[in-house]
Amino acid sequence: MKELLLTISLSIVSVFQFGSNDIELYTYWKTGDTQKITIEEGFINYEGDKVVKKDVSTTTVNVSVLEQTDTTYTIEWGFSNYVEEKVNIEEEEEDEIDKRIEDMFDNVTLRYQTNEYGEILRILNIDEIINAVGDSMDIFIKEEMPDLGKDAEMFS
Repeated sequence: MKELLLTISLSIVSVFQFGSNDIELYTYWKTGDTQKITIEEGFINYEGDKVVKKDVSTTTVNVSVLEQTDTTYTIEWGFSNYVEEKVNIEEEEEDEIDKRIEDMFDNVTLRYQTNEYGEILRILNIDEIINAVGDSMDIFIKEEMPDLGKDAEMFS
């Protein structure tokens, strides 16, 4: 584990030093390995040491190795715990819609297969994802645009 953290740290440092967006990270996983990753995105404005404006969203990603062979890994990513933190950001009507769209992807699971270098070979549950998102979009459109009637089922 310490080697993995060291490798990640060195990779991140090299990105900032050399201006590249590519990180080459070779890890050796085994079936049952899991990692929890927190992704934060947004901005924070300061005046001195005081936060004057903040708009940050956070999502937890749970990564699990379901299967491994000599040349491939089957990996599952589960997204959860989407949280927005805002300071001095005016709430708009769109924010509620954005939140509902984000909720559609909460607890979505992505299963895919990679080669031993981490290159994605194929998404294993693409039809399941398309159906889940399509069903959620149909419900969303029916609720937000009731005038559409039967035409609201555009993703079914």
